[in-house]
Amino acid sequence: METDSTLAEKAKVNDPNAFGELYERHHEKILRVCQRILKNPSAAEDAAQETFLRAYSKIDSFQGTAQFSTWLQTIASNESFGKLRNRSCREISSEGIDFMPQFGKCDRTLELSPEWRELVAAIKKLSLKHQQILYLRVMGYPYKEIATTLGRNIPCCKSRYRMAIVYLRRVLACPVAFRA
Repeated sequence: METDSTLAEKAKVNDPNAFGELYERHHEKILRVCQRILKNPSAAEDAAQETFLRAYSKIDSFQGTAQFSTWLQTIASNESFGKLRNRSCREISSEGIDFMPQFGKCDRTLELSPEWRELVAAIKKLSLKHQQILYLRVMGYPYKEIATTLGRNIPCCKSRYRMAIVYLRRVLACPVAFRA
């Protein structure tokens, strides 16, 4: 089986089968990324399709310094957050971003734990701009990429991330009976 980097190199020289294979390998994961951000199946499907169209048209810009999946996830995040910036999608995402990671068989156990539900409830109380930065940091993006993605400067992103963490620590440290 060929690596993603090899397939990307083949796609750069217009091998349609190579990009088709990359699509097959990554479509489900990219769709999940878009769904977590947009929380709307049809908007997520649109964003995933746009992600692959953009990746196909910009395949020459893939340098191979990062994994192909990371490059695709960056495009998917940009597409999804771009949709969130549109007025119609803001209404769709009023509940915020879904932070449930994909842990395979652990998903259901983690999702049912009271600690996880408390964390998710606290995250949903954050503003969308704080949720976005928190989500991207949890996904492992450096501040420079987050700043570029969201059209902000690095100090702003660091500040918003820190404020989100401080808020979560404060809320989660407070006994349940005293929470508003």
